[in-house]
Amino acid sequence: MATVIENSSRIMNAKEHQPQLQHQDQKELLQDDEVSALHSWDVVQKSLASCRPIIFLDYDGTLTPIVANPSEAIITDDMRQLVSALSSQHDVAIVTGRSIPTITGFMKLDTVYYAGSHGFDIRAPGGTKIKQVAEKFVPILKQFYQMMSEKALPFAGALVEDNNFSISVHYRNVEDQSSVPKLEGLIDEFISSHPDLVKTHGKMVFEVRPNIDWDKGKAVSYLLSNVLAAKDSGSTPVAPIYLGDDWTDEDAFKELQHNSRAITVHVRKPENKRPTAAKFILESTQEVQLFLCKLSQLASRL
Repeated sequence: MATVIENSSRIMNAKEHQPQLQHQDQKELLQDDEVSALHSWDVVQKSLASCRPIIFLDYDGTLTPIVANPSEAIITDDMRQLVSALSSQHDVAIVTGRSIPTITGFMKLDTVYYAGSHGFDIRAPGGTKIKQVAEKFVPILKQFYQMMSEKALPFAGALVEDNNFSISVHYRNVEDQSSVPKLEGLIDEFISSHPDLVKTHGKMVFEVRPNIDWDKGKAVSYLLSNVLAAKDSGSTPVAPIYLGDDWTDEDAFKELQHNSRAITVHVRKPENKRPTAAKFILESTQEVQLFLCKLSQLASRL
């Protein structure tokens, strides 16, 4: 693990010692309401002073780059070891749209919490079930999955993914992008006769999930209020840290928006600016690794 920290630190130091003009140019790329979590590390550090950080991490686009085939979104060994090290210092939860079997297969860590299927399936380290929301909706979700898997066949490149408590219809690789509205129409047609389900949007993916008041933000609040905060019997205030890249992560950003101690970070490429409820930004999974490295180094000094 020391090697991972040292490698990340060397990258970080190289970035910090780039010519000052280039550093200024990078800052000018940010909109007025966007602040880099790395450039403003002193602000982040002050927010965490005398607090107990609890770290929430999205997977796709945050710990791993977005890839054409979702099954190939493999976390690097360095990133996995860094998350493992953080979990020995703080409570860490992976909050993702992936199913529990899929995300645990990717992460291969039994020291972190998992909130799979956009927070509908929450597990403790080691796999113990903490909370499953909307189990009664699983049969209708399976019905949608079977229907959509068949009807998506004519749309070359479309991929239907079963996340247990949600279904993802990926259209990133659809050869004829002009046919995507027709693909979406099939989803809308099914949902119109099954109001227990709802369609949401992600990065070139349609998400179908139970139509109830639950999402990544609700899952984070549940973990904070009912599980993680209760682990500390003292009076140390909790500082939630949430990193995510997708529209579904905005639910968590908004849930934490009025928490003065919360550090929320939207991960996105410079060319993909959009409104966000997050307080800070990072521009790549490499920057995520540097940020997590700083968190680990900060914990080791306390």
